[in-house]
Amino acid sequence: MTFNFVPSDSPPNAHDGEGFRKSALEVRLGDRLVTIVAVTLAVLFVTTVAVLMGMN
Repeated sequence: MTFNFVPSDSPPNAHDGEGFRKSALEVRLGDRLVTIVAVTLAVLFVTTVAVLMGMN
């Protein structure tokens, strides 16, 4: 797998369309998954701290 960090001067053409759409979709799903996991861990952490503080 290679990464091209320099954007090309030409927009994606019909030949690149399917792969471009698929990779963009995979990135969006990956971002959503990371966000969901981060929010879940944050809520779990806050809930744990709140329960432990209430045990006094």
